[in-house]
Amino acid sequence: MMRSDLSVQSEVVEHSYVQKTGGRLVEDGSRVTDLLNIGYDVDVIESNTWKVPNVLGNGFLLAVKFSRIPADISSFDLKVSFPEMTLPSGEKRSTVNREIDLTGHNGEYMWVFDFYFDFAYETNPGPWNLQVFSGDYKIHSSTFHVIENREKL
Repeated sequence: MMRSDLSVQSEVVEHSYVQKTGGRLVEDGSRVTDLLNIGYDVDVIESNTWKVPNVLGNGFLLAVKFSRIPADISSFDLKVSFPEMTLPSGEKRSTVNREIDLTGHNGEYMWVFDFYFDFAYETNPGPWNLQVFSGDYKIHSSTFHVIENREKL
């Protein structure tokens, strides 16, 4: 559990290596690669792991329960850093920042982040660090380690 001066608490509920089946991609400029998966199913390949082989169609899933959220907090800020990738547009990217909307949280919020390797340019090995902030306070941090497929879990 991580605690900030705001007394917001975070608890990792799940961290898994997963496979995506079905669904489709839609454009969303707030996402890591400007694309969002929708309408898909998730199968857990291995639970309770921070190591993720870089296999196309697979990825990782993080679920975090936040509690003791003050009533006046309506959002958190997410900062994701990852191995640099070159998007089809030619843009190089290694970070993305976006808001986590907490509307109607009642002091608790279950947040889920998942990422899938849909294209070869997304599969660079290295750490994926996910940090959640409330104002200036870091209230959660988790790191997945993307490894070459030939490496052992």
